Amino acid sequence: MASKINFQEYQALYVMAARGIQEYLFRSDKQKEMIGASDLVERLATSILEQVLADLCPTGGGEVLSQAGGGARILFKDEQDARNLAQIWPAIVRAQAPGLQVVQAVVPCRTTLGETLMEAERQIAQNRNYYFPPLPPANPLMDRVPRTGQPAVAEIHEPGEKVKTTISLESQRKRDQADETKAILFRKIMGVPVEQAKSLFPEKMDDLAAGENSYVAVIHADGNGMGERVISLLQHLTSPDAPEKYRQFCSEVENSTLAAARAALAAVRENPKGKYPVIPLVCAGDDVTLVMSAPCAMRFCGVFADKFEAESQARLGGLGLPGLADRLTTSIGVAFVKQNYPFAQAYELAESLCAYAKKATGRQGSSVAFYRVTTALAGRYQEEILPRSLTVNDCRLTMNPYALGATSGNGVPSLAGLKELFKAASGLPRGSVREIISRCYQSKAYADQAFERLAEVHEGKKFPVFKTALGEITGDGLWKELDGQPRFCTPLLDVIELKAVKTDWPDELQRKPDQSKENHS
Repeated sequence: MASKINFQEYQALYVMAARGIQEYLFRSDKQKEMIGASDLVERLATSILEQVLADLCPTGGGEVLSQAGGGARILFKDEQDARNLAQIWPAIVRAQAPGLQVVQAVVPCRTTLGETLMEAERQIAQNRNYYFPPLPPANPLMDRVPRTGQPAVAEIHEPGEKVKTTISLESQRKRDQADETKAILFRKIMGVPVEQAKSLFPEKMDDLAAGENSYVAVIHADGNGMGERVISLLQHLTSPDAPEKYRQFCSEVENSTLAAARAALAAVRENPKGKYPVIPLVCAGDDVTLVMSAPCAMRFCGVFADKFEAESQARLGGLGLPGLADRLTTSIGVAFVKQNYPFAQAYELAESLCAYAKKATGRQGSSVAFYRVTTALAGRYQEEILPRSLTVNDCRLTMNPYALGATSGNGVPSLAGLKELFKAASGLPRGSVREIISRCYQSKAYADQAFERLAEVHEGKKFPVFKTALGEITGDGLWKELDGQPRFCTPLLDVIELKAVKTDWPDELQRKPDQSKENHS
């Protein structure tokens, strides 16, 4: 159990943060390297940092406030110890995780912890703009890795390849870490011994897809409004026991995320004795990034949001900290891609979907936005995909995002409502539903005619159920009218996309109060 901290005993705050973690994770599409990179990021802020602190301050003097996701905040009783750590830490990172960049700041303690932390974060934000050259530097006589252009340090045999391939120092270190069978992130999420944790997850990315043409889901979840909450919290951290309160806050946020991840993973595990159809890559603070079997994605998102809200309310509400009585919410982006699609691009899409969900809901509730990639290049969702691929003839062919959890955000439709529409559409000919969307590319009037034909052909059968489910989302009929441009939107393509990835809906996903009829922009 951590000792109590008296802020007045400390001289300096040291803050460090890994920069471009997702880029570092997805720089290679090799699963082994992604898992090795994930473990390296987790080790940097935990076991490696703890060993360095033990050597640097053998008699104590360094108190860790938070450590996760390649970053840490540490109070030092001697300011020189903090500056010594700042001098050696970049070299340690280059040795342990070459290719990963780190930014850091040392701030003399101010009157309160809140003031000190805010100054440290200001310096960290400024230092993120500095570029650090990659090591080792390449000379004209060095071999290069064909895929990345980085200096080559070794040759390896890839499975199924007849010719050796060269790898960089970064790839070599990631592979070595994966071979050490640490499974650090797996163990952290599941709370079980290392060997048991590693046996619970797939060994190959191919295990996540049912076949060559099947989809996997790259999922990125991020808490809503955490920056504002932290700023509000820092402004109230003025008492001598402020470090202890801040440490509890950071710990309980991560514990809420871990509990939600465990519950969501349990929900997608079909065989209690089998493996989870998931490869976790990041689980730190309020952030989660993972790759999973596409049919399970919506089930994971629904359970994760529900559990994250409930756990955060229970854990943070008991701390008695200002502004933390309400539950935390999360936004989730899901990119459905083929298993051979470049994962760096898939993550960029998932992250942009998450950002779009935050903006559309005003960060007022949990939500999910998703997109299925069917082209060689996708791009960012709001800036490129939405206007280029999902907007035609003054009509938007999606109603992303969809609300999750117990709260509803800014009037967006609920995922539970989309589930009911999905089930209702299953009773109609798939071609007839697709025809409506195809006609949108001619004009809205042609789409309306296709919708009316569908009603005439299936009147008195399953169409009334379909129309009712559709009306629960749009308000009435095929379209929901918007205030700006485009003027109309429909959720039909969202249903088609989820059918294409063979979505397996959660039974426990229940309809929440739907405010989509009030406002959706």
